[in-house]
Amino acid sequence: MWTMDLGKKTTTMHEKTPATKWTGERKRKTFTHYHRHRHRHRTEMKASSINRTLAIKVLFAVCGVSVFARSESVLLQTSMFSKCFELGDVFYPLASCTLFVPGVLVQIIQVVYGTRIDAAYGTEKATMWRLTTAVLGSTVVLTALIVASFYYMELSGNAAFIFTLLVFLGLGISISFGSFVQIVSLFPAHLHPYFFIGSYSPFFIFAPVNAAIGDLCVKNIDGEWVTRWNSVLVYYILAIVLTMAGLLCFFGVMKHPLGRYLMELKDLQLQMAATTIRIDEDDIGDEENDHISALQRTQQQHQRQRSIQYSTSSRFSEDVEELIDDEEEVEDNGHTERDTLLNANSNSDNGSLSTVAIVLKCLGIVLSQLVTTIASSLVASLYIKVHPTRFDDLPTLLIYDYYICGAIGIFLTAFVFVRRLFTQKRLLVISLIRLIVIPLMLSYTANKLPQNDIVLLVLNSVQMIIAGVVFSLSFSMAANVFHSKPLCARASSIVNFTYYLAMAIGLAISLAIV
Repeated sequence: MWTMDLGKKTTTMHEKTPATKWTGERKRKTFTHYHRHRHRHRTEMKASSINRTLAIKVLFAVCGVSVFARSESVLLQTSMFSKCFELGDVFYPLASCTLFVPGVLVQIIQVVYGTRIDAAYGTEKATMWRLTTAVLGSTVVLTALIVASFYYMELSGNAAFIFTLLVFLGLGISISFGSFVQIVSLFPAHLHPYFFIGSYSPFFIFAPVNAAIGDLCVKNIDGEWVTRWNSVLVYYILAIVLTMAGLLCFFGVMKHPLGRYLMELKDLQLQMAATTIRIDEDDIGDEENDHISALQRTQQQHQRQRSIQYSTSSRFSEDVEELIDDEEEVEDNGHTERDTLLNANSNSDNGSLSTVAIVLKCLGIVLSQLVTTIASSLVASLYIKVHPTRFDDLPTLLIYDYYICGAIGIFLTAFVFVRRLFTQKRLLVISLIRLIVIPLMLSYTANKLPQNDIVLLVLNSVQMIIAGVVFSLSFSMAANVFHSKPLCARASSIVNFTYYLAMAIGLAISLAIV
């Protein structure tokens, strides 16, 4: 408090001097100015981040479209193969099997040998060769289908030739999808859904094109089935263009700063894991110098880790940092995106886990993908048996609903609050609950339940939104279990194998019950 002493001001020991008060006020102003400037800088970085990651999102979407554009170009033209090529009504289920079942073998090879190949040749080069081979092979098959449709009279009823082509096409699709999934898994989780949205999108490209150019197979005036050459040419050239676009977009991902950084980070971590294994092998059987060997091993591991840490930290430039949409975004594993990228070199997560150990860590995710994909394939196969009561083209509407709502479910997983709602247990529980759609659909097609087209469409929409959420989150959550980029890629490959295995099981059951 202030006191008076002969007209002069004096201060007690508890009172701040004017100079101290002025200094405190200055500090507060400086502190406020700093935080305002920091907030403005973060806002500008956020806006820049959104613009910069837009390129990755578009590239991922086109890559997704390119994968299944090849299969949809065949499955959406069942009438041409079943009638003009005289392959009968069994063409669709058999074509589905030839397109997806060989993928199980491809995914097994990728899970077992993918990491070794990446370590030997580098992630960028190995993936480029996989995709180039798959895309060029698929282009040859699609070109052969064009030629086959032109000379349909000589190939009429030649099932061996057609299904052999489809097997090779299916192998190309499986290699492409597996390679893309491994690359996508290296990126932050909020970018994953855009690739999977693209994988659901070919239907929305081919359906309007098909409506515009008309049927590829029609009856002539003599009542014979003939192909419309011009329409076939347009249709399959579109499929080839979309397939090639995926390869070009992958090159774009490789040249993008974030993509280039993440692939280099994965290669560095593979080198670190290989170095650790070699050091451990050198110590086996050295009983005389156990203590010295252990000390040397520890020193070499720490030196290697510091080298990797310095390399990854120095390469994490401001340009790359700006590409992480929200530095404080917490993913399912409780770490920020930046922490995940910079701290991916821990000794406990160096890419050396066995496949069984990875499966056990992701068991709930793997089971969720398995039961969801089996249910989706079974339900989709029953659409053709639905009896319309209000809409004559109800099976077609259900197909549209299948793709639209599946894409909506995938898109929802791009939001942080949606991803935070799910853990492995919750994902598995909702997948198991969704299995109820199988007996409901079987009962509905057998006329054991009240028939109502609108109710069926609504229920189908709900279950497909759930399917889209589970499908996308299973890949993202499996990658988020690990810090190490090699383990992220291996976990995604295991989920991809599960997807193809579930498709094969679902198709087998569909052939038995439909």
